[in-house]
Amino acid sequence: MLYVLIEAQRDRLKKLQKDNELIKLESRMIPEDKRVQGTREGQKQYYWVPERERKQIQRHMHQTGQAREFKNKAFRQPRLLSTTTLPKIKPEKHGIPKAQRRKQVNEREQMQIKDHQERMIRGRELIEQRLKERILRKSQSQLPTYEKQERIQKETKEFERVVAYPLFQPRNRSRIKVNILMEKSQNKEEVETVIKQHQRKFLVVPPFLKSQIRKIKE
Repeated sequence: MLYVLIEAQRDRLKKLQKDNELIKLESRMIPEDKRVQGTREGQKQYYWVPERERKQIQRHMHQTGQAREFKNKAFRQPRLLSTTTLPKIKPEKHGIPKAQRRKQVNEREQMQIKDHQERMIRGRELIEQRLKERILRKSQSQLPTYEKQERIQKETKEFERVVAYPLFQPRNRSRIKVNILMEKSQNKEEVETVIKQHQRKFLVVPPFLKSQIRKIKE
């Protein structure tokens, strides 16, 4: 589409050049008092064209010239193969022998393998170190606080095995003793209530039990 417009503009300019006609711009003409009369050829009159319009006409003429050159290049015959210049192939110079070259290649490969193994070892050590640091940070963050430890100690109950003696014991026989689990007292000032074997302590019997005991004995 652009090429068709350029060709149409080029034909129009060519026709204007052949007929020696200038563009008449009725909408952008200069007033009569500022008009400069030029040379007259018959009944033709020449007017001053604004700078912007002149640059636009020159731009169109330049575009039509470029389009003409492109058209000529498109229809130009391609160059024959015989006239084309091919790159010169230089023969390979005899340099390092094959055995020495192979040795250098092997040494280079061994060096690359060694570097790769060292990088792998360093990477493994770095990963292990980071894993240990992460585990240490996680364990430190999960440590309970002092208040939490105290609350846990208060909630947990500790029991100990103690020897207890029933209240009712036979008179003429050895006393009966029983091993029971008893909760440890948290208060250190609290007196131990365990009755030792070499001590005898009698508890006060309530009145309603005394009558029952008498009935049992009778």
